[in-house]
Amino acid sequence: MFRPVRLPRIDTTPPLSENCGGFLAQFHRSGNAMRLRPLLNTLLALALALPIIQCVLIWVRGLLLSMGDQEGAAIIGHIGTGCLVGWAIGLVGLVIVLAIVVAGERPPGDDAGS
Repeated sequence: MFRPVRLPRIDTTPPLSENCGGFLAQFHRSGNAMRLRPLLNTLLALALALPIIQCVLIWVRGLLLSMGDQEGAAIIGHIGTGCLVGWAIGLVGLVIVLAIVVAGERPPGDDAGS
């Protein structure tokens, strides 16, 4: 019923010459850019899910503290810290992978690779 809409890409960068293409141009032409898609999906899911998990853990920790369970609250606090570290690592990885994908894209009208 519904079809995805494909918006035109506006390219504001000049095309890369033969000498300026370097590693990223070779990376894109070899088909390795498509291998980054599952990694990109995983990192995006982590970036979206871990803050929600962190909020739930904060609530559970407060509940345990109000019930007088100091040890359980400490354990939940450590798990929450692990979630924050994982979230930070996921965001950095997401930015790096997106930079590689965007830098490796060919400008429109560049048919040298095909």
